[in-house]
Amino acid sequence: MIVRSKLAQLDYKVQARRLSSIHSTSESRYLIGEMAAAPDPSEALVSTPEKTNFQRVARLLISGRTIMLREIFDNRCPPKDLPKTLKNPAIKGKLAALKLPKPHWDCLYPSPGTYGRSKDFDLTLLFRLLRTICSILPPATGWDDLPACTDHKDERNVNELLRWYRKDTEVKELEEEFRQEFREEVQNMQDQLDRLHVSSEAPQASGVQIQMRVDCDPIEAAACSRSMVVCTCGSETTVIGRDCIPTREEVLDFIAFKYFKEIDASNTHERNEFLQYLRDVRKVLFVDAQTGSIKVTMECSSLQVLDDLWEDYCTGHLNEMAQKHLVTEDVLNEFGLIEVQLSTTIREEEYIAARDYFMPCTGLRFPKVNAAKPRVTTLPYSKEHVDVADTHSSLGSTKSESGDGLQQVKEQYEGTLDSQLKTLGPEHEDVAFTYHSLGNVHLDLRVLHQAKEHFEHALDIQLKKLGSDHVDVARTCYNLGNIHRQLGNLQQAKELSERTLDIQLGNRGTEYVRVALTEDNSGEVHQQLVDLQRAKEYYERTLNIQLKKLRPEHIAVALTNHGLGDVHLDLCDPRRAKEYYERALEIRLKELGTELLDVALSYHTLGVVCRQLGDLQRAKEHFARALDIKLEGLGPSHVNVALTYHNLGVTHRQLGDLQRAKEHIECALDIQLKNPETMHVDVAGTSYSLGNVYLEMGNLHQAKINYDRALCILLKMLGPEHLEVALIYRSLGEIHQQLDSLTQARESYERALEIDMRKLGPVHLEVADIFHSLGNVYHDMGYLTQAKEHYRRALNVRLRKHGPRHVDVVRSYHSLGNVHLDLGYLQQAKRDYARALNIWKRMFGIEDVHVALSCHNMGVVYQHLGDLQHAQDCFEIPLQIRLKKLGPNHCDVALSYHTLGVVHHQLGDLRKAKEYYIRALSVDSTYENPGNAYLDIGDLQQAEKHYERSLTTRLRTSRPLRKHGPQQAAVALTYHNLGNVHFDLGDLQQAIKNYARAVQIRGRVFGIEDVHVALSCHNMGVVYQQLGDLQHAQECFEIALEIRLKKLGPNHDDVALTYHSLGVVHHQLGDLTKAEEYHERTLSFELKNLGPELIDLASTYENLGDVYLDAGELEQAEKHYRLALNMRLRTLGPEHFDVKRTYHLLERVHTTMSDHGSDIDMVKLGPQYVNVVDPPLTRVKLRRI
Repeated sequence: MIVRSKLAQLDYKVQARRLSSIHSTSESRYLIGEMAAAPDPSEALVSTPEKTNFQRVARLLISGRTIMLREIFDNRCPPKDLPKTLKNPAIKGKLAALKLPKPHWDCLYPSPGTYGRSKDFDLTLLFRLLRTICSILPPATGWDDLPACTDHKDERNVNELLRWYRKDTEVKELEEEFRQEFREEVQNMQDQLDRLHVSSEAPQASGVQIQMRVDCDPIEAAACSRSMVVCTCGSETTVIGRDCIPTREEVLDFIAFKYFKEIDASNTHERNEFLQYLRDVRKVLFVDAQTGSIKVTMECSSLQVLDDLWEDYCTGHLNEMAQKHLVTEDVLNEFGLIEVQLSTTIREEEYIAARDYFMPCTGLRFPKVNAAKPRVTTLPYSKEHVDVADTHSSLGSTKSESGDGLQQVKEQYEGTLDSQLKTLGPEHEDVAFTYHSLGNVHLDLRVLHQAKEHFEHALDIQLKKLGSDHVDVARTCYNLGNIHRQLGNLQQAKELSERTLDIQLGNRGTEYVRVALTEDNSGEVHQQLVDLQRAKEYYERTLNIQLKKLRPEHIAVALTNHGLGDVHLDLCDPRRAKEYYERALEIRLKELGTELLDVALSYHTLGVVCRQLGDLQRAKEHFARALDIKLEGLGPSHVNVALTYHNLGVTHRQLGDLQRAKEHIECALDIQLKNPETMHVDVAGTSYSLGNVYLEMGNLHQAKINYDRALCILLKMLGPEHLEVALIYRSLGEIHQQLDSLTQARESYERALEIDMRKLGPVHLEVADIFHSLGNVYHDMGYLTQAKEHYRRALNVRLRKHGPRHVDVVRSYHSLGNVHLDLGYLQQAKRDYARALNIWKRMFGIEDVHVALSCHNMGVVYQHLGDLQHAQDCFEIPLQIRLKKLGPNHCDVALSYHTLGVVHHQLGDLRKAKEYYIRALSVDSTYENPGNAYLDIGDLQQAEKHYERSLTTRLRTSRPLRKHGPQQAAVALTYHNLGNVHFDLGDLQQAIKNYARAVQIRGRVFGIEDVHVALSCHNMGVVYQQLGDLQHAQECFEIALEIRLKKLGPNHDDVALTYHSLGVVHHQLGDLTKAEEYHERTLSFELKNLGPELIDLASTYENLGDVYLDAGELEQAEKHYRLALNMRLRTLGPEHFDVKRTYHLLERVHTTMSDHGSDIDMVKLGPQYVNVVDPPLTRVKLRRI
């Protein structure tokens, strides 16, 4: 840093030495980096004060001339183009030919793929680069002689800058009369620096310079009410008359002379309180002042200092301080004035340019390389001294800005805080500032809860000391709001953002650039709250302010365009989002070049939107471009490279290339796990994506491992109430659902629902998705009423958010149709499927595959209603669509052929049925499915043949049997299906062997409590029941019941089926009490979960009637038979065989009651119903997979 005012204020009372020069023509003599062989001027200086003054002058001049030379270089080779220039092989070859010293080469090329910055170049390197890269030539007089003063070219300026270093020093004694001459020479050096100053958009000093103009209002005659001015000089007092009005220039010259020109800057505490305020309160380093209109040049060392200075200026506080400390009694007495009104001005263009120097609004930069570490000076103070606290704070700030380890930065700030708390107390403003800095460090460390605590401490102090409307309060509220947003506390983030905006609007007005920044943040908060229209309004207001106050191609405009793209993407308008993203990319390419991270970010978001639009190849290209930029700029082990690998993996997953997806995401995870921040939330995100890939690959175990890892990290980093935690719970619910762990699946979904309801409210789309997933789980568990309730809640939210024409709304109607179908509410199911069908037709046309699916479901409903003709029509429509859209060999085509075969079979057209079954077999050529089809046809021999061939193939491919995996499950499935075939063939002993083999394999692979083990046990019980071995049948049913109660819960329909089977067996064993108990349990389940209109209730009423009939409780038997009859009449009509059988059972009851002498009103059976053959006592229910 150069303090130019010091050059004219040196204390020359000590004896000095005059410099003389001996010119040298060798370039190595005037290059500062090669002065080691030259004699050291300070060795010739005898006294310590003389040596000190000489070193001060030398150091200041070297620094100043280096800055000037750097500005010339930056004008010729702009900083944004320097990486591209250094990357050029031709330039790199020229530099290699110079045989630069290793420090210079490392400064240019710090590490592979990274390039130096001009702010790190010393005088020697800058001169060589000007000659090599910028091709600057010596002036006509050569490098040794100074050209004429009228020559103002860069060559002449470079020549003059180097002349001082081409002098060897010779020391002579100076007498008293030479002091003034030495003063004039130093002043002349200062004037050279001022004259050679070259303006630059991005200063390369340690900070950035900004200019403040101090002016005063025109002085009116009325202001001169004092007729006399008292002037004090030493011990004498003189009264001077004033007859003229001073000019504005005279007043300003006097102020400049008194407070800016003739003062030693090291002594500002005594004589200039305004400069003291700038230095101590606003942390601004005073650089220079020019008279006339008092132009004060200041250096801001950080973005915080710059913003604080700007805040002071905009609120008028800076003007108040200038008025207070510059318009003193001395000034008023000098001119006989009562009042002088000063005004301070800082141009907003300068502020914006300075702010861009520190941070171009995005936060995405390449890391700083070879940053000089601060030199720690040992102070004779205790560790609690306030100056020690300042040193700790400066070290923390310097290390933070230089890219040093954040842990060291945190330790420095903690040292600051400890000292301040002991010396200043817990409520001092500096303590608040340190808390604020610690919050920023913890934010960079991603320790969000700690960051929140520090910002809250800072806010508490600021509210007490500064009031609720201070701009520092606004800044802390802004940062605290960002923390709450990242923690998922969106309501708190919204409140803090609005509070920040209120303070800024009250202090600055609606068009201040920081208001634009806050509105931009508010837009992001409302976007996460899915208040997308409000978010869009905030972003558009931000863009309007920026376009007025900044240029259209400013980097902040690109950022806001990016935010608008995000909002339109969330509004399901990806095409408009793409337009905004492309605008942002265009600005960034123009302003930043092609190799910066902001450009990579734009490519990334364009990849995301192209993926949304279905253009996966283009998305892959954009992600690949982003990856190339990051690999070259950051190297292969950087966490940002991991992010791009992650997105490439996700894109490959959507392209169906699961192996490539797995490789890319694993690369991302490896990079992140090598990072010291192993518990970073990005690791959780990558683990989650890897879990998704494994889920699609069918590797549920690995998927669950990755989901668990992601959940563990998120719980630690974000807490149990974060929305990302809810997302992991949802995915775990899906895993448990596929593993048939339905209770655990329900628990996971309910945890996710609890978080989302609390964070997002009951009408959020994420909440609707969880309602739908819970409906699926309840449906699988057999809780049909609860499933229906959850599907209905999901539908209500989706209708409210999406309107009637959305795919999620169709899915809700489809699921409601499924549950109504299972409940036996066929008319409601038909209505739900019809609604889904109408929406699909309006959205995608009559030939879409989704239309085929809805038509197929409608056919299933008509089939259950017994309207086989309409069912046939509904099945033929999807067959034609699927043949056209999917081709003749698709599995859905085989499904259509199969269902048409079933309908024709039911219609009695066996020739047509066989034809469709054969077509289904020709499409689906696996051995397992043909076995199923032949089983449906009734060709049991062919079914057995195909099952045996399937079993042979699977046994060959899945050996050894002790190996776990999906192949073993398939073997067990085939044994089970063979058992079904042998049961239908009447070969009951062979059926038992096959079921037992299935139980053995499933038990070994998945454990004895697997639900498929229960299924095979149940079917074994049915076979034993047919064989008359009722004791073994009872044992099999009880094993199945125990497993199902544990795995599926007491309300699953498979549990109800087992209750039914146990009831029948106990009835056959003559244990009527147990039989009644189990049938009552079945009835209770069906009434609770399936509703009172389910046709299966008629069978349960009939079973209970049979038990009561054998127990002699004729009135109870008649009651239950009547309930069965009424239900069957309503549902099946009077001509159905089951209705006839129920009439016959009632007739038997009445006959028995008549024999006992009961006076009854006989049911009007009619002669056509009396002679029905007695139904069997037990009706066997065999389950198939």
